[in-house]
Amino acid sequence: MFKVYFEGAWDEIISARGFKLFKKNGILLFGDSFYKERSFSLEKTPYPDLIIATNPNLNALNFGVLNNIPVIYYTIFPDQIIGWNFERNQYKFKISKKFKDNLQLSKKVLVNSDYSLELIKRAWPEFVDLNPSLCYLGIDATSIGKVMPKQNRESINVLWNHMWRKDKGFKEALEIILELAKDYSNVNFIIGRKDDWDPRGDKGEKKSYLLFLKKIKESGLNNVHFKKTSEVYEYWKLLKTINIAFSTSYHETFGLSILEQEAAKIATVLPNIEAYPEVHKGSMLVDYKEIKNSIQKLINNTELRSKVREDCFKNAQSYNIDNFVITLSRIITNQLT
Repeated sequence: MFKVYFEGAWDEIISARGFKLFKKNGILLFGDSFYKERSFSLEKTPYPDLIIATNPNLNALNFGVLNNIPVIYYTIFPDQIIGWNFERNQYKFKISKKFKDNLQLSKKVLVNSDYSLELIKRAWPEFVDLNPSLCYLGIDATSIGKVMPKQNRESINVLWNHMWRKDKGFKEALEIILELAKDYSNVNFIIGRKDDWDPRGDKGEKKSYLLFLKKIKESGLNNVHFKKTSEVYEYWKLLKTINIAFSTSYHETFGLSILEQEAAKIATVLPNIEAYPEVHKGSMLVDYKEIKNSIQKLINNTELRSKVREDCFKNAQSYNIDNFVITLSRIITNQLT
């Protein structure tokens, strides 16, 4: 049984069933999990057999090199590697020499999407010399499918999976929600995600959240609701009541939360940018300015909504956590045997 430390393996990245599947494949996977039985510190001895590093600060990678532990570097956060300008809403395309030098000490490099590979190549053409391999992340589509209530969607509910940041388009989402909620009084517009919707820790995000809340209250609309879920199964239950979900993000290199929506048979509307066309082939992929109109089409057209839901559901199945575990287990085993 191999013991593998996965940096950042919190439960949003790897589900409870995912950890069990790795164990069946002979891999005890630990990381920064919310669950104590899966939590593991790198400083704890005996050291793991292998480290999967994900943080651009490369602390886990350097720890492995110093202690003669093989390291796989997994580029889950390419935007943090090349930099993102939050004021201009665009990539910086700058990678430090230190990062480049240290990354070459890893035994294997993985990317989470072809789009991520292209982003890093643009900032660092020699990145391809490290022979990076594609390893798509996965969501627990099987468990989402078993969660009740099943398809209890008599009324139409539209979800925006919020993030209170400019790059995630919170102002654009606010405008869309206010306009549609006014036009469709019989449709519920839900603002919520897995974690708490009140951003207490970040001053910038809290300011955005308070602006959002103020505008909703001033509108006097009673069909806009904030939903807070304290744990993953509550969130999955919420998804089972949603008909339509949309994103207003300006940058996305994968989109795990959207795949979960698709696995719950939600018709999703996404801007046709970044990794969305690669990973979310079943969604309605539209020009940014057409997001609101596309949501309207889904509200008005039951047949179209049903088709997009089925297309989304079918797409999500190909990203089930089982496929991710098989791929990553094979890569891990190849490095240790």
